[in-house]
Amino acid sequence: NFAVHRGRFVRSAPGGEDWVDAELGAWRARFLLTSGGALASLRHGGGAELLDRADRGRLVQQSYYGAEDGSLWAGRPWRYNPVQGGEWRGRGGLVTAAELAPGESFRCTSIPRHWASGGLLEECEMRAGWCAEGPLLRARFRFEYRGEKGHPPRHQELPAVFFDRSLSTLVVPLPDGGGFDRREPGFPNEPVDWSAGWAAYVGADGRGLGVCVPAAEEATCYRFRDGGETDCSYLAPVKTFALAPGLSFEYEAYFAFGTPAEIAAAFAAVAEAR
Repeated sequence: NFAVHRGRFVRSAPGGEDWVDAELGAWRARFLLTSGGALASLRHGGGAELLDRADRGRLVQQSYYGAEDGSLWAGRPWRYNPVQGGEWRGRGGLVTAAELAPGESFRCTSIPRHWASGGLLEECEMRAGWCAEGPLLRARFRFEYRGEKGHPPRHQELPAVFFDRSLSTLVVPLPDGGGFDRREPGFPNEPVDWSAGWAAYVGADGRGLGVCVPAAEEATCYRFRDGGETDCSYLAPVKTFALAPGLSFEYEAYFAFGTPAEIAAAFAAVAEAR
């Protein structure tokens, strides 16, 4: 079991969700302990909600893919798929340790569930650490695979990011600093030009949330629409590799808020530091 130290832990009614509230610089973050400690709510200053948490597969979280294994997701053939938040029927990933240093950082360790079968994948461990870095919110993710089975190379989400339905316009920097491409993606997945190393979704006021992952090689996106509260926007920076015995994979993700020009300026510091 786990304990949250030096911070605010919000326990809901029995059978409900358990949260950790964190103030990290200008960011107001809420981590859902009943979803493997994934980031489930994010606001900048006193602004509006930036994320979607309609089910265990949304949120901002680690998710990896392996071989087809006979599992079914709602009747569809699926594959080995450790997901930090949990499984499609609603059971969450298991947090084994969590620590909040108010105004400084939040860290957690968890065991993911197989998205389709729902089983806890005890051969996997996911770690995440969150902190403010200047105007940015920085996450450091680590995934360890201790299973004996090797898997084929797959596109891996670094991480999966689900945005609030109010952020409907995808913004991608054009090459050579030539402005921004803006569009509303379709469904299902579409490729994203990742040559600048970041992309964002913005709302009607022109402001939104940007995601920068230097380790990613490409990215994918979609806009899910059914006219209701389950509408959302999705972006995942992607890198292709295999889940092999003994794998330990670590990477950093950065988040920025503002107009596309403000987000670009914030992420320029990340590029300069590399």
